Amino acid sequence: GDIKAAVECLDQGRDLDRQDRYINNQTTKYMLEAGMEKDALDRISLFTKHEGNPEANLYDMQCSWYELGLAANYAKKEKWGPSLKKYSAVVKHFEDFQEDQFDFHAYCIRKVTLR
Repeated sequence: GDIKAAVECLDQGRDLDRQDRYINNQTTKYMLEAGMEKDALDRISLFTKHEGNPEANLYDMQCSWYELGLAANYAKKEKWGPSLKKYSAVVKHFEDFQEDQFDFHAYCIRKVTLR
């Protein structure tokens, strides 16, 4: 389909309700698919903390869908370095998830021990 028209339509819908996180995220996704990474960062940063770099904040929040979309966008434009960096960040998130699960299970076993 016409991805640019979809971006324009979603952005008009987003303008109707600027507090709607879902429509904002959908607009960001479509902007990434359309190759508009700067506009996508502007849209997604409306719902991030405003101190410092919004991409660093998205990394800290482990926002994998954004990083995967951005990595695919970079790969489509043959920007292999930034693409690999974003894909590696997603892998790191899942390694953190696995490590957190092991920590949680160890914590549960420690809390349930009988005295």
